[in-house]
Amino acid sequence: MGLFSRKKKEPPAPPAQTVKASVLVCTNNRNTVEALVPVLEQEHLAIKGILWESAEILERYQAIRPDFVMLDNDLNGQDGLEMLRELREAHPGAVVVFLGTFFESSAQAMVARAITYGAKQILAKNKEGKIPAENIRGCLDKVMDAAAEKKASELQGDS
Repeated sequence: MGLFSRKKKEPPAPPAQTVKASVLVCTNNRNTVEALVPVLEQEHLAIKGILWESAEILERYQAIRPDFVMLDNDLNGQDGLEMLRELREAHPGAVVVFLGTFFESSAQAMVARAITYGAKQILAKNKEGKIPAENIRGCLDKVMDAAAEKKASELQGDS
């Protein structure tokens, strides 16, 4: 080929999918992360972090202000319900999905406390920490409405 040969132009890249919302995942269970991450990515949600330690949650939430948090009852360092209470006290507008295994006799009390502390949705996982994708998607459909309301409220507050 000569000096002025034409290279085939690459077709333009398809437009990137619009990110619907941002999420902070807080758990100490690898199976839970492996269940959540593919679904969150398929649903075009920006994962702003995966935190394993409760000590980081309040600071990271403040720094990144995700649209919502997926907070597991299983955390290193602190009970998830207490972390939920602290997060909602520090950030009353925080939209939180509370994750837990609800097989114990105390499950009803745990769900009631999560709702009292301000969880917008409850998502059950099995004893290994796995969550069926269809359950995650069903939860996301509901929590996205709450996240959109939070965003609209923040925008009104800014104006």
